[in-house]
Amino acid sequence: MTQAPKDVRAAALDVLLDVTQRDAYANLRLKREAPLVAQKDRPLLFALVYGALEQRLLLKHTLAPLWRPKGLPPVVQEIILLGAYQLCCMEGIPAPAACNESVKLAKKRGAARLAPVVNGILRRVAALPKPLVLPDAAAEPEAYVSLAGGLPRALAASLTAQIGAQEACAYVQARAAGGDIALRANPRRMDAAQMRVLLTQQGWAYEPGLVPGCYHVRGAGDVTQSAAYRAGAFSVQGESSQLIARAVDAAPGMRVLDACAAPGGKTCAMAEEMDDRGLIIAGDVHAHRVALIAQNAARLELSCVKARQMDAMHLPEEFVGSMDAVLVDAPCSGLAVRGKPELLLRATPEAIAPLPALQLTILRACARALKPGGALLYSTCTWNRAENQDVVQAFLREHDAFAPGELAAHLPDALRPHVHQGCMLQLWPQRDGLDAFFMARLRRIR
Repeated sequence: MTQAPKDVRAAALDVLLDVTQRDAYANLRLKREAPLVAQKDRPLLFALVYGALEQRLLLKHTLAPLWRPKGLPPVVQEIILLGAYQLCCMEGIPAPAACNESVKLAKKRGAARLAPVVNGILRRVAALPKPLVLPDAAAEPEAYVSLAGGLPRALAASLTAQIGAQEACAYVQARAAGGDIALRANPRRMDAAQMRVLLTQQGWAYEPGLVPGCYHVRGAGDVTQSAAYRAGAFSVQGESSQLIARAVDAAPGMRVLDACAAPGGKTCAMAEEMDDRGLIIAGDVHAHRVALIAQNAARLELSCVKARQMDAMHLPEEFVGSMDAVLVDAPCSGLAVRGKPELLLRATPEAIAPLPALQLTILRACARALKPGGALLYSTCTWNRAENQDVVQAFLREHDAFAPGELAAHLPDALRPHVHQGCMLQLWPQRDGLDAFFMARLRRIR
């Protein structure tokens, strides 16, 4: 007997509870939950989960005069936030439906006695202006950056202090506007003309990026379900990530270490630049993530990639002095990553504070693998200066065998003026139209 599809709001609630109460990742949790709901409801499921997470701080700010969350169990809090998101941020869902479905959820989840509370709060929410009103950016820039950007207040203050109030406001606006996905054409299968034909045949609206072979696509749905993707014609990879891989300047015949490689996007981009000739050791500390690297390489038929489980802080002695280039895409706070709003919600100053020491330890260990004359590329997916410029400067102060590595020569013309100290680049969506990743290129001089 075929099981009836799960109610879409109940499914969204289960995902939100796992993300907020048990530190699950929304994208992975949705992969498990989506098959349980009807096919027609899956877009709504994704919209509910990601929307409720992205707008969580603003929803809580709006609800502040209307509820006392500390007196409510987590499941009821999530039901109210989910209902408030539907009422305040979604078109096409009637207010009575959002309220009534939320009340039903409360009753089904063992909170029948609190159902009137849910109903009362949400009916008051329904009377609020739509969309929700943000603080004035000029008068309260930190509050605006926090609530518009989904950033905890302390991080909003850090960003504002780092780049100024006006730029910080522009940053969260530009970040919110990004809605495309970036594809990387496989140059071993597709030249530029063939890729454009493929995109047109698929019916995908696209624009070329700064990086050769990069295309920004909108409204294409899940491109990984296409036959062209499965056949290895292209990969899904953000353009900032593509830039980092190209800045390594991997060439055929080189030996390259990608020390923190999973899931393998940069690894495979470098292997394609090498025309699958040479060797890339692609490592990760977790076995299941090493498997992702191997899967990506297999789909693209890249035999030069050797996926290996290893700890980047303790590399095998056989690696010392053996590599022509090393990429350290370090574990970081992920503040610039789009599509993972839970990372921002969890990014407290206390959680971020230990990261620079970890990053510097990894950088020191991996630098030992480099031959004299080789390139060391350090990168993160965050704008946090303590994890970026400060780590690179600390490394250079204690390693006189390394020098700035002329990063500008390996970048598109439009980005070259923004390189600082000869080797570092912080990308910004409001300036470059790219995710706010960081990279630094160093060179071993002896």
